[in-house]
This record gives sequence, structure tokens and C-alpha cells, in this order.
Amino acid sequence: MNQRLDFVLTGSVLGFELIRTDPTFYLDEWTYLTVIPFYSSPASRGVHVFVSVPLGEKLRARVGWYRLHSDPYSYVGFSSSIESDDNSLYLQLRLGF
Repeated sequence: MNQRLDFVLTGSVLGFELIRTDPTFYLDEWTYLTVIPFYSSPASRGVHVFVSVPLGEKLRARVGWYRLHSDPYSYVGFSSSIESDDNSLYLQLRLGF
């Protein structure tokens, strides 16, 4: 879910995402090029919150936080016995041209 916050700053966005991936979730090598890493883990669930603001016409800054819990999984040819909890706070700059 994304909400534009033009009343605060034109072009700013507040985003919230619930993340839930199936234990048999698989991404091929081409998909990995366009997906943020926390969307690529099988048997995971979590939350992602971010704020994005424009810095001129071609530059955009995004500050975000996510929490992700991954369960052990096993399916044909792939498995993991590791259970993990990950948290991350990040700053991202994007240049559009």
C-alpha cells in the first residue's frame, strides 16, 4: 500500500508492505535483477515501511525499515534448516534518467 503525501511535499510517498512468500517460492537469475533481496527468500513473512521523497527532478531518496522472519523449508532440490529474524534500516538514493 502506498500513499502519496503531496500535501507535505509534492511527489513524496509513504509505503507499507506485508511480505509473505511460499516455501516453494523460486526466482530465476533474471528475476533476481529486479527484486529487492527480502522478497526473494522462501518461507518468509514480514513487514516493510518506507518514505520516499524527491530531491529535484532526477533524484529520489528513500528511507525504510523492514523486519523479516524466515522459517526452515524443503522442496524438490532445495532446502534450508536455518530459521532467521532479520531487521534492516536503510537509505537508498535513486537516479532517474
